[in-house]
Amino acid sequence: MYRSQSWANCWSASGHSLKKLDFYYRVRNFLQCSYHLTNVKLVRSSSEKNIGRGETLYQKHAALKLKRTSPSYIFNEDVADKIASKIMETRKAKDTPIIEYNPGPCLLTKKLIKNGAKSVIGIEAKLDFQPYLQNTKRLFRSKFSFHLWDPYINVLFDSKRMSNLHTKEKESFKEIRQKSWCEEPYASIFGILTPSKARYFISLMINCLGTKESIYSLGRPELFLLVPARNYKTLNMKFPNTNYLFYRKTSSVLNLFFDIELLMELKVSDVFPHFAVPRKFQTPSNSPVTVNKDSIYFIKIVPKQIRDAISDSETYAKFLTFLNQVLQKRSSRLIPKMESWLPGSGVHLIRMGYTMMHLIGEVSPEQYLELYLELQKWPEFPESSLQAILIHATPEKDTASEESV
Repeated sequence: MYRSQSWANCWSASGHSLKKLDFYYRVRNFLQCSYHLTNVKLVRSSSEKNIGRGETLYQKHAALKLKRTSPSYIFNEDVADKIASKIMETRKAKDTPIIEYNPGPCLLTKKLIKNGAKSVIGIEAKLDFQPYLQNTKRLFRSKFSFHLWDPYINVLFDSKRMSNLHTKEKESFKEIRQKSWCEEPYASIFGILTPSKARYFISLMINCLGTKESIYSLGRPELFLLVPARNYKTLNMKFPNTNYLFYRKTSSVLNLFFDIELLMELKVSDVFPHFAVPRKFQTPSNSPVTVNKDSIYFIKIVPKQIRDAISDSETYAKFLTFLNQVLQKRSSRLIPKMESWLPGSGVHLIRMGYTMMHLIGEVSPEQYLELYLELQKWPEFPESSLQAILIHATPEKDTASEESV
C-alpha cells in the first residue's frame, strides 16, 4: 500500500512539473516569436524607407550566403554607380536594350536608366527579389521589364534544359530587333559570374558561338561581366608572346573569336555574397597578366565580326575538338605529335615553317587556326586517325570539363 501510494505521489509531482515546463516553453516560444516578428517589421519598414542602403539589403538577404551556388548581387549604391557609368560610357550601340542578369534589388537597374539607358530587361533567378522588380517596373514603366528564370543554369549536357532555355530567351527578348553578325551588337548583357557559375557560362559562350544559339540567336551581344580572378586569368591571355605556360584551349578560343577588354578592377566585397578567395592561386613570375586573388574584374567581351573560314557550326565544332586534342600535352613536340595522327604531315609542317624543335605550347592560337585549315587540304588527311577523331569527338563535353575555364 505504501509503495503504490509513493509511486502515485511521484507520478503526480512529475505530471505537475511537466505541466509547468510545458507552460514555460509555450511562453518562451511566444516571446521569441513576438520578438522575431517585431524585428521583421522593423527591417521591412527600414527597407521601405531606405531600400537602397547596403546594410538593410545585407541583413534582409543574408540567407544567400548559406548556399554555395547562390548568385551574387550588387547591394552597394557606389558600386552600382561606377558600373553603370562604365557600361554607358563603353557601349557601342547606345540605343539597344540592356539585359541585366539577376538585377536583385535593382540598384544597378535604376542607375542605368538614370544614366540614359532607353530599355533594361531584368532576368532574375530568385523570387525573393520580385517586390523590388515590381517597384522598379512601376517607377520606370516601359523602360523596364523583367522575367523570372535562371540565366546561369547548366544546360550543356541536357537537351531538355537547353530547349527550355531557348524558349525562355525567345519569350523574354521578343521585342529586341534581330541583327546580322556583321552589324553592331543587338544588346548589352550584364552579369556577375560567380566561381560556381563561371565555368558553365563561359562554356556556353564558346559552344553556342558555332550554332548561333542562345545569346547569339539575335546577333552579336556585348557582354559586360564581373568575373573572379581565376577566370580573368584565363580570359585575358591575349599577348602575342604568351607561350604554353598560359595558353589553353579556352583562352585560345576566347582570344581567337572574341575581343576582350578590362574595364575596372573591384574588390571581392563589392558583391554579395562575396566571391570565395581561392587558397591556392599561383601566377607564374614571368606571366604578362597581373592578377590579384582578392579582386574581381569587370570586363567587356564582344564576339568578333568576321571569321569567314570557320563560320559554319560543323567546322567550328571540329576546330574546337582539334584544339582540345592537340593542347592536351603542351610540352610535347608538334611534328612528332602530328605525325602520330597524320602520317606524312611532317613535310607539310616544315614547309609551313615549323621545325622538329617546335613545342605544341609555342604555337599561337592564330597559327593553330591556320594549321587546322591547311591540314584538311593535305592528301593524307582523309584516311588519317585525326579525321576519325574530328568526326567522333564531342567538343561540348571537352569544353565544359576543362579545369582552366
